[in-house]
Amino acid sequence: MLLDRAEPYIEQIARQIASFVVSGVLLPEERLPSNDVAAKQIGVGKDTMVGVYKVLCDHGISSSTPSGTFITAQAERQARRYLFSDRIGVLIHYGHTLDLDDDEMGGVFLATLLRLEQRAGKTGTIPIDDAP
Repeated sequence: MLLDRAEPYIEQIARQIASFVVSGVLLPEERLPSNDVAAKQIGVGKDTMVGVYKVLCDHGISSSTPSGTFITAQAERQARRYLFSDRIGVLIHYGHTLDLDDDEMGGVFLATLLRLEQRAGKTGTIPIDDAP
């Protein structure tokens, strides 16, 4: 796994594992490698993997037990939510670089959602590719 030094490793690795869950590479009830093994495989410190697994647990993607860390039964849905939330964070950061305040960005998000809902009402689905 190639890691970008400009972004925290914990976030990058957690996002990659969430992507593996969404794509079916990692399945519910599958056991994840121990912190030590995963750290060696990826090339990061054990503390980084402890942080990664904490993020995954906090978002309901995995659960830790005395016998290890496992992908949860609801992991696919939770991983989708986590990845979506991450992208919203990127958009908010981008909005700040454009000197938009939180109220302006909130208005843009709300207006976009309303437009998507209106379009969905005509077709029954939200046309994500047509989002303004």
